[in-house]
Formats: sequence, structure tokens, C-alpha cells
Amino acid sequence: MPGRDVTMARTPSPDFDRKKVSQVPPVERQVALLGILSESPGMRREELARETARFFGWLRLGPDIRAAFDQDIEELLARNAVEEGPSGLVPLEGPAETH
Repeated sequence: MPGRDVTMARTPSPDFDRKKVSQVPPVERQVALLGILSESPGMRREELARETARFFGWLRLGPDIRAAFDQDIEELLARNAVEEGPSGLVPLEGPAETH
């Protein structure tokens, strides 16, 4: 919903079709990325993207999903929400809520 803060990411339910990556708002994807990264700090971009795709119910990491997650990770880096070092990505904020 426009104007509302997003604090959790939604997983697909069995009775609804999976949304396309373009139908999931960037802020929701970023909450999911942060949530997964907070549980497993030090993940590489590819591994984080793959795990986040699974979270949303996407079975493959196609070019559209990869591009969206790359952009989301760049946004998280620009916001200083994560940092990238030799050991991978590490969250700099508290854990995000994912459901």
C-alpha cells in the first residue's frame, strides 16, 4: 500500500499464484533480502539472490529476478543497510521480519 512502511515480506500461499518479480515492491524484496542475510551473514550475492528467490516461491533465478535483486542489493549498500566485504554481504541493521 502506498505510504505505508513495509516491515515484513510475504511468502506466497498455496491458493495464490506466484507473483512476478516486477509485482513485488522493491522495499518488500529488500526486507526479504535483509531477513535472509540476518540469518546467514556472509552470503555472496548469488547465494543471497537464490535463497531470496526461493523465499518468494520462484524456482529459478532468471535474468529479471537477478536484475531486480542486484538493484535491491545496490540500494541496501547505498543506504548502509548492508556492507560487502571479502567474506560476503553482512547486514548493518537489526534483523528484518519475514513471513
